Amino acid sequence: MIDLLRSIHHYSSHFAQFPRLLQGIAQPHPGCAPPGKSRAAIALDHLYLFFVLKVVPVNYYLFEFQFKDRKHFREYMDETVAPLLKHRFYKCLWNDSYSSLVNDKHLFHCLCRYHGISVPELYGMCARLPGDNDPCLVSVMDARGLDRVILKPRGGVQGRGIYFARRNGRGIELKAAATPEVAPGGGFHRSGSDRAAPAHGGHEPFLPEHHTPHHASHPRR
Repeated sequence: MIDLLRSIHHYSSHFAQFPRLLQGIAQPHPGCAPPGKSRAAIALDHLYLFFVLKVVPVNYYLFEFQFKDRKHFREYMDETVAPLLKHRFYKCLWNDSYSSLVNDKHLFHCLCRYHGISVPELYGMCARLPGDNDPCLVSVMDARGLDRVILKPRGGVQGRGIYFARRNGRGIELKAAATPEVAPGGGFHRSGSDRAAPAHGGHEPFLPEHHTPHHASHPRR
């Protein structure tokens, strides 16, 4: 059922891009009229790509389809952000039967460590998002002599809900990361302050993690 709903969503998103198809037919490659096929053949190519191969032909002229037979069109993928291509990747690479392994950051961390895959150091787990000078966070950072850590929600995705904890001379303060905390149906929503308020009463566990160079350098202001 979930897979059916995903399919409906992605197909709807694909066909919603029909105006872009018409724009591509009406506006050939900048400059003069493209050589190769006639305008009628190019229009048919666009319809074939969109309705048969389910590709939005934004790169029609970049891939020089005006010179190629349609039987070769299948050798090309759509844009990586295209709804149906994302859906095909999801079905191949993201099976619901094992998605829990990556949806749980602590479980995935343990799995990576077991297989010898390099991951940032994990310093423990807080039962909820700690506040400034929270005893749990203070003990974690004091025990390891840390000046800053990054806090991630155990079930967070795509950088949402991340906080930076760092010493400021008066104690330990938390600041929300520059990335947005909200996804449709996600676990966080914006509050009126500098923080994003955790949903569900703030009971999601947070993981204090080593601050690596690939993390944003500054919190959100």
